This record gives sequence, C-alpha cells and structure tokens, in this order.
Amino acid sequence: SGEGLLEENEIFQNGGVANVVLQGGGLEGGVPSINQGPTNPTLSRNHVHDSKSGVYGILISGEGCAGLLMANSIVNNDCAGLKVSHGADPVCKSNRVFDNVREGVLVTDGGKGNFEGNDVFGNVVVKHSDATTSSTSGVSHLFTSGTDRTECNVTHPTDTPVHHGQVVVTSGGNPLWNENRVHGSHTDCAGVLVTESGQGCFTSNEVFDCPHGAGVEIAKGGDPVFRANRIGGCGRAAVHVHSGGLGLLDSNDVFDVPAIGMLVEGPGD
Repeated sequence: SGEGLLEENEIFQNGGVANVVLQGGGLEGGVPSINQGPTNPTLSRNHVHDSKSGVYGILISGEGCAGLLMANSIVNNDCAGLKVSHGADPVCKSNRVFDNVREGVLVTDGGKGNFEGNDVFGNVVVKHSDATTSSTSGVSHLFTSGTDRTECNVTHPTDTPVHHGQVVVTSGGNPLWNENRVHGSHTDCAGVLVTESGQGCFTSNEVFDCPHGAGVEIAKGGDPVFRANRIGGCGRAAVHVHSGGLGLLDSNDVFDVPAIGMLVEGPGD
C-alpha cells in the first residue's frame, strides 16, 4: 500500500502524464498499473503548477486509489488541474484550483471523489487569440492551430457539439460535491458540465460569474443531481439542459441571470 505525507512542496514543470500521479489498480490510458494495492497518501498545502505541454496538474487514477488532498494550490497547468479516473475515490477539501489551461477538475472513466469546500475558478484558459475550430477533423482547437496538445484536445464527430466546463463529469464519473465555489469563467464554458454518462451529486455549492456561458450544463447522457445550490451571474442560462440530458434539479436558488433561468432543449428528463 502507498501512504505517506507530501506537505508544503512546490511541484512544477514535470512531464509524463502529470506533475503528481497517485496510481491504484486498473488502467490509465490503456496502461496497466504496477500497483495493485490501496493508495492513500495525504497531500497538504502544496503548490502544484506549470506542468509541461499537455500534462495534468494532479492525476488520481485506479481502483483502490484514495488519498486526501487538503489546501493545495493547483494552478496554471497545461491540461486539467486535477483529473480523477478509473475508480479512484479521493477526498479533496479546501483546495484552490485556478488558471489551468483545460478543466479545473475532470472526473471521468468511473472516477469518484468527495469534493468539499474547494474554490475552482478561472480555468479553461485560451492562451492565444487565434484559436480555431477545425470542421474537417472534428477537433476543437481551443489553442493555436497546430499546437501539440493531443491529450487535452476534445475530439468529437463533426456533428456533435463541443462543450467545455471548469468542472467536468463524464464517462461514468460519479463524484460528490458539497459546499464548493465554481466561478470566474474566462470563455464561454460552463461552470459545471455533466455529459456522456456522467453523474454526481452536487449539494449546497455556489456556481456564479460565468459571463459567456451557463452556470450548470447537462449535455446528452448526463444524469446528475443538483440540490440546494446557488447558481447565477451567467451570460446564458443558469441551467442549460441539452436534448438527451437527464438529472434531478431540486431546491436550487437561481439569481442574477439576465437572460434565461433554465433552458431545456428537446427530449430530456
């Protein structure tokens, strides 16, 4: 088993897949883990920043991989700030996750996690003014055309909408989010995006200051629960449910929305 304490370290400009990797059993990117036992370290008050091109800030992946992330600063990494995948189930409390090139937090491929009291803001950063979208390749180039960001580019069929979010839950991800703040979107991305079989329970969070996007976006296949959250200050709808989006919205407080409080497109639930 892997335990231990990492406290008050500066971790930056590393390559590979992430500045910090916590690996349990299972697969990450199709590669078997050499660690089949439980992984449960504590990371406290570290500054994890400025990873190399296409590299996550922190990657937590694999069955049996847990860990406690407490009061860390995860900033300006060249992909998602924090990725939780393949059955990993960490506890993340009071972290500041901001100014990362892609998502602040990405929960995918059956990832779980308990997120409480985190501050996620200013992520999905367009680094260049000449960002383009290729209609022939189906790849959304959020960055300069031709830049090698294979791991971070979002590839869809050309007839599938491309969505972005500061917090993204997809592909069987199923986290718990309680009393977090998600705010300050730079682009037209959502505060929280749930899509493609993503689930999750979001309770008593604040999602605000998304001037060009929705606060909460539920795209096709997303099936989350949002209960007793405050959602507002959004340029589009506070909540945008796309055709095929599912979920439960209960007792949320929608405020300061100049356009539409809730937008539901086509068949949903």
